[in-house]
Amino acid sequence: MTATKQWLFYGFALLGPVAFAYDAPFGRFATPHSVLSIDGVKSWIVMELFSPLSFLVTAYLHPFSSTPLPLPCFSRPALGIEPPFILTTLYLIHYLNRALISPLRSPSRSKSHLVVVASAIAFNVPNGFLLAAYLTSASTAAYLTQNGLYSPRFWAGIAIWAAGFAGNVYHDEILLNIRRKAIAKGKAKELENGQSAPQPHYAIPHGGLYSTISFPNYICEWFEWFGFALAASPIPSFALLPGAGA
Repeated sequence: MTATKQWLFYGFALLGPVAFAYDAPFGRFATPHSVLSIDGVKSWIVMELFSPLSFLVTAYLHPFSSTPLPLPCFSRPALGIEPPFILTTLYLIHYLNRALISPLRSPSRSKSHLVVVASAIAFNVPNGFLLAAYLTSASTAAYLTQNGLYSPRFWAGIAIWAAGFAGNVYHDEILLNIRRKAIAKGKAKELENGQSAPQPHYAIPHGGLYSTISFPNYICEWFEWFGFALAASPIPSFALLPGAGA
């Protein structure tokens, strides 16, 4: 688990700066005529499903606990449900929407280059592993026993997650409507003028938070995971860093 966290940390540190100089072949920067470009909707579903699949396999194997899901059962059972189970449900709801519902409702997506799909899978597999390993660990159970169902911070985190999830879905729907209108308009022109299939269409989205920030769908997703972290884990202490107490 520690090795996986280190791999992700150093990977981001090394590859992050590349993103400032290189446009990934995805979305408006897609390379549809490349032999390595594949269907946008299918590739999205495949690469995003790796995260919940990795999560579920790890939760089933529970490498840091002696008991499988719906684990751990050390927290107060008064309501008949444990915090790790609630957090697992939230995680799977997010990926049900992200990996299946959203792409299947999308009228079209630009083709994805194989390198984008491979990069997403390389992140999603360890990401799902780390989250499931944490939620099924005995140390998490011990923490949530003291800071679980009766903790205001736990429920504040759940509320932030819910608000972020709702905002993410809402702003994604605005983008989907742009695609739907563009395709409908393109098909109408095709019938009138005998033109070929409509070309990709880009427009400025309006509504919600689009009037103030460029990507409110992503901002809302950040709030989702902030709320998730707030509910699932203690606030990091700088006192734990080497030399911090000196």
